[in-house]
Amino acid sequence: MKYISEETGGNSTEVYLTTQIEGTFIGHVGKDKVSIEHEGETLDYLVNGDVVGDVDKVENGDEIAFSFVKNGQGQLDLETLRLN
Repeated sequence: MKYISEETGGNSTEVYLTTQIEGTFIGHVGKDKVSIEHEGETLDYLVNGDVVGDVDKVENGDEIAFSFVKNGQGQLDLETLRLN
């Protein structure tokens, strides 16, 4: 989600807002992906060193809140993952 605000002098500033989504952690998929179920759909998300939260603590079946972005290749990059 992108929010654009006007500043003095006509310059605009972009602020990217992240919405936390509720889901269920299904499990790790290899070394660089996790599988998460949300609203009846299970998708795989890429995990890199920039993920904030509890990626190292989460276990299969845990209820979580997470956020992601779609990268230039159309893949889903996990941004945050927190245990509920």
